[in-house]
Amino acid sequence: MAEEDVYTRPGPTNDIYQTLTHPPNPGTRVQRNTAQHGDTGESKKNVYRAAAVCLGLMCLLLSASIIGLVINNNHLIKHLTEQKVTFETTLDELKRRLCELPGWQKSGCGCYYISRVLESERKTWEESRQYCRDNQSDLMVINSKEKQDLVESLHQRVWLGLTDTETEGTYVWVDGTPLTTPTFWKNNEPNNGPYTSQGEDCVEIWNKGWNDRACADYNQWICEIVM
Repeated sequence: MAEEDVYTRPGPTNDIYQTLTHPPNPGTRVQRNTAQHGDTGESKKNVYRAAAVCLGLMCLLLSASIIGLVINNNHLIKHLTEQKVTFETTLDELKRRLCELPGWQKSGCGCYYISRVLESERKTWEESRQYCRDNQSDLMVINSKEKQDLVESLHQRVWLGLTDTETEGTYVWVDGTPLTTPTFWKNNEPNNGPYTSQGEDCVEIWNKGWNDRACADYNQWICEIVM
């Protein structure tokens, strides 16, 4: 009886024999592997779907941001345009009122201030220009025969807004434009002051013609506001 119990008792040895005599069905392993691969494929699809959704949301947010920027930019352009119109209107009104002040006179498309004929009120070219700029104007630019006729009618020596201080012989108006025709130089002018050591780099109207003169000399002047 003792020997019989040894051979019939269940244990690890019998499990091994059972495995050897009844091997597992290969189909079961294939099914398990197929199921595992199926789970992996489905997981990848879910990841792709999530990525696509996130990308779509990002595109929507980017589009909304661009639209918002365009709208804000349009509002800004409109605001700046309105401000520009308001500024120009205010500036025109200021110029009109300035022309009504004593000493100013309107002529053509401009408004002019001619300094008084007093020795004590004469200024250098730079001082004269600064006076004009302090009064929202600048030294006169002559670019037409009408303007030349205006200064000739004064019968005074006055500074004009013309100089070649930057480059000798290259005359430029105070508004930045180069000197072109028409020109109204006196005979043998400009000559850069051959008898002076400091040269002559600023221009005045004198005896119905232009004359270059030392900028440090004292003279009358004429300011101009272009309307």
